[in-house]
Amino acid sequence: MKNIIVKEIYLDHSATTPVCPEAIQAMNEVMAGCYGNPSSLHRKGLEAEKLIKAASQTFLNALRAPTDRGEILFTSGGTESNNLAISGVAALLKENRRHIITTEAEHSSVLDTVKQWGMKSGYSVTLLRPDKSGHITPEQVLEAVRSDTGLISLMHVNNETGAVFNLGANLKGQMKAITSEPPIFHVDAVQSFGKLPIDVRGMGIDLLTASAHKIHGPKGTGFLYRDKSVRLKPLVFGGGQQGGIRPGTENVPGILGMEAALKALPADAATRLRVLRDRLWAGLATIGHIALNSPEDGAPHVINVSFEGLKSEVLLHTLEKEGVYVSSGSACHSKDRKASHVLVAMGLTVARIDSALRLSLSVHTTEAEIDEAIEIIRRADTSLGKIMRRR
Repeated sequence: MKNIIVKEIYLDHSATTPVCPEAIQAMNEVMAGCYGNPSSLHRKGLEAEKLIKAASQTFLNALRAPTDRGEILFTSGGTESNNLAISGVAALLKENRRHIITTEAEHSSVLDTVKQWGMKSGYSVTLLRPDKSGHITPEQVLEAVRSDTGLISLMHVNNETGAVFNLGANLKGQMKAITSEPPIFHVDAVQSFGKLPIDVRGMGIDLLTASAHKIHGPKGTGFLYRDKSVRLKPLVFGGGQQGGIRPGTENVPGILGMEAALKALPADAATRLRVLRDRLWAGLATIGHIALNSPEDGAPHVINVSFEGLKSEVLLHTLEKEGVYVSSGSACHSKDRKASHVLVAMGLTVARIDSALRLSLSVHTTEAEIDEAIEIIRRADTSLGKIMRRR
């Protein structure tokens, strides 16, 4: 019996993205020809160091960062960058500045880290709750700021719902009217970097997290942008690289792969993605038994929907058999079978949470794939509904 080859329609780009040809080529060239240790003093080492510096400048430019004050610290990805930002700052906060603000809808690498610091003597934490559309407003943040607030960590785009925090509100500037010493502002931009415009200077951002594998770069590479005025205590020690803040030999192939992936993204990425997202939702809305969990003004690449009367895991595997790949939540927690803490924080019902799927797009997703996925989802909803909705 011959194996039936099913065409793949990958709609889980918020979990990870396929590595683009440009990134693969850049990495291969570096591994084959520019393999020196960036810390070495000979020519091969200097070549590698030069490439890293050029990549750093590419990322600073993408963030519209001030070159005299901005710095890129290369890491293993979003989780490490978030930990370095939060723990690096929290460890050095003055005793009268140890109040930390974040939200209940953050990625676990932020939320769990903040909670750990909240259990330490002298530290306190405020967790802001999103509304039913997943939004956290600037007003919520400003109301939570106190004279002892030392750190604020917020997600730019939520990884499960696509809710966008309004960084254009310039929180840093507004906080100056509340406290003479505004808290350090960290942004988790893993889901927005390369998709939405970011201006760290205009938005008053002190620290920012980005990850390569969310923009068609390699896994195991990311960075933390740092305003040089912000002091960070290292998580690891020894080696002295990157000013001793994040020591260890730099992953040159990964860094160059991330740079190549960013350069390969089209300038109109957000517009393209918005067209695809609108087409996807318009098609899904005709199926019936569906509720949109994402805000209508959310990120252009993420849709979270619930299928009334169905179980998300059953629907996910049914779609997988037809070649459509989606997610039942954050990939970091998809195997622990716990309810999404984001959807719980939004106040959704258990039934709605248990039937939720996330569909996420990339600039390489086509309209034909969207249309075909809609029809496959429609058939799966109908067939499963005949069984599960009768119970």
